[in-house]
Amino acid sequence: MNKAINILSTLSTNEPLDEQLLLDYLDNKLTPAQTRMVEEWLANSPLASEAIEGLMSVPDKGELKTVVKDLNHSLQNNLRKKHKRVNKTYRKTVYWFIISLIITLLLCIIGFIIVRMLYVK
Repeated sequence: MNKAINILSTLSTNEPLDEQLLLDYLDNKLTPAQTRMVEEWLANSPLASEAIEGLMSVPDKGELKTVVKDLNHSLQNNLRKKHKRVNKTYRKTVYWFIISLIITLLLCIIGFIIVRMLYVK
C-alpha cells in the first residue's frame, strides 16, 4: 500500500503513528508510556479519536486487522470512483468548451466574409 490511503496512519494532521502501534493500542498491548503517547496523539485529532472509538466497538479484537483492511479497501474504492466522476465531468466541460470555441470562431469567420463581401460591392 505505498500510494494507497491508510485509514489508521493518516487520520491526523500531526505526525502519523505506526499502524501496528494503533492496533496494539486497541488490543491494550502497549506499555503505559506508549499508551500515553497514543492518547496524546488522539487528543490532537478529533477524526482519529472517532475512528479509534469506532474500532474499539469491534467485538472480536482479532478481527481488527481485517476490519481496518476492509475499511481501507472501501475508502480507496470510494476515492477512485469520485476521481473518475471528477475526470468525466472535466472531460465533458473541456469537450463543450472546445465545441463552443470552434463555433464562435466559425461565426466570426463567416461574419468577416459577409462584411467583406458587402463592402467590396
